Amino acid sequence: MWLTPRHLQTTMQPLTALLRIFKPKIESIRMGMDRAVLRLVVLALAALCISAVNAAQPISGTHIGVASCSGSNCHGSDEPRPPTEGVLHNEYLTWQRDDLHAVAYRIPDPSKSDTCLDCHADNVPAAERGARFALSDGVGCEACHGGASGWIVDHAQAHRSHAANIKQGMYPTDDPQARAELCLGCHYGSVDKLMTHSILAAGHPPLLFELTTYTAIQPAHYRVDADYKQRKHYVGPADTWALGQAVAARSVLDGLAAREVSQTPGTAPDFDLYECYGCHQPLKPDSDAVVPGQAAIGGELPLAVDSLRILGIVLDAGDPILAQQWAQALAGLHRAPPGDLAGPLSRLRTLTDQASADLAKRPLDSRVRHDIALALAQTGVHAAYSDRGFADQTVMAMTVLYHADQEAGSKNDFGRLFPAALDSAFKALRSVSEFDVDAYRSAMRQIEKSLNTAS
Repeated sequence: MWLTPRHLQTTMQPLTALLRIFKPKIESIRMGMDRAVLRLVVLALAALCISAVNAAQPISGTHIGVASCSGSNCHGSDEPRPPTEGVLHNEYLTWQRDDLHAVAYRIPDPSKSDTCLDCHADNVPAAERGARFALSDGVGCEACHGGASGWIVDHAQAHRSHAANIKQGMYPTDDPQARAELCLGCHYGSVDKLMTHSILAAGHPPLLFELTTYTAIQPAHYRVDADYKQRKHYVGPADTWALGQAVAARSVLDGLAAREVSQTPGTAPDFDLYECYGCHQPLKPDSDAVVPGQAAIGGELPLAVDSLRILGIVLDAGDPILAQQWAQALAGLHRAPPGDLAGPLSRLRTLTDQASADLAKRPLDSRVRHDIALALAQTGVHAAYSDRGFADQTVMAMTVLYHADQEAGSKNDFGRLFPAALDSAFKALRSVSEFDVDAYRSAMRQIEKSLNTAS
C-alpha cells in the first residue's frame, strides 16, 4: 500500500489529509465571496482532488448509468468480497459514499454550461445516454470506464479477460498513460476543454494534479493483489509517476499549441499559460529570483511548464542523450518570440512521445529514483517565488519516489534526514496565498544533504 507523507499523519484518511492541506487554496480565493458560494467552491475543489474524471470517450458506446452497476450481486455489495472472488463487488457503494466524483455535479447552475458539465458530469451526447442514465449522478462509473452497453453483460462472466472487455469498449484505466490522459483531460484541461484565467478569476480552484498521488488518495474500489496483477497491466508507483509526467508534458504542449496558434496579432495569450506566482507574489524587491540555468528577462512572465522541467530531470537520470535533446528543445521554446512557438512545440511533442515509449519499457531502478530526487532537491535549493507550481510537483514527486523505494525494499537510499526534511517542504507550501520560499529552499538543502549522505 502506497503511504502518505509523515506530515499527513498516516492514521488519517488520505483524502481528508489532502483536503486539509489544500483548504488554504480555497480560503485565498474567497475575496469577498459569501459563505454560501464558498461552500460551493469547496465542493468544486473536492471534486478536483481525485484522480480520474470525465474525458472524451475513445470508443463509442451507450452510457447506461451508475444504477446499472449498483445491484448487490454486481458492484453494490455492502461489504467487500474475499480475494478469491477477484473484484471487491462494493465499488458502487464506495463511489456513492466516499468518492467525491459522486458529488461533482453539485456546482452552481450546472445545467447551464457545458464548460462545467464536461468535467463535473458524464456529459456525453444525448444519443449516447441510456434509459437509466442521469446527468446528476456526476462523474460516475462510465465517465472513467467508458460506455458500458457493449461489455456490461459479458464482463461479469467467469474467466472473462480484461483484454476482451477493452476490445468491447471498456477504457483501459489500468494503463498509466491511458489513465493519465483521462485524468488530465479535466485536472489540467485539453484542447476541447481548456482551463482559462477567466474561469479561475471567477472563483474556480487552481488545478493541481499528479497521477500517482491522486490515484493513492482516491477511495480504492479495487484491490491490487496477485490476481489483479495477473489480469491487468500493473505498473508500480514510481513508474506510474514518470509516465504521468510525460503525459502531463504532452498536455501542456498541446494546450500551448492550441492557444498560441489561435492568437490574433496584438492580443495577449491567456494568463493560464503562465505560472500563477509570476504575478501573484509579494510586492517586495527580493520576492523573486532568476533560477540558475534558466534564461529569463526581468518583467517577463514564466510559462507554466513545470511538467516539462520535471520530465527533463527524469530523462537526465536515465537517458542522458534524450535528455540533452530535450534541454535544447526546451531552451528553444523559451527563446522563441511570441507567436512563433509552433516549431519548438512540435519538436518537444516529438521528444515527449519518445520519452513515453522509453519510460514504458525502462522501469526506474533505485539509482534512477535516487538521482531524480537529488536533481529535484538541487533545483529546489535555488527556487524562486514564481516556482511554486514546480515546488508542488517536486514534493509530490519526492513522496512517490521515497515510498516506491521503501516498497522495493531498498535500505535507506534516501538517507536518515529525508522524511523530516520532506515534511518541512510540505509545510512551506501549506498556504496558497504566500509561498514560504526560504523555508522551502532550506528543506531542499536538507533533502540534498540526506541524499548525498545516503549515496
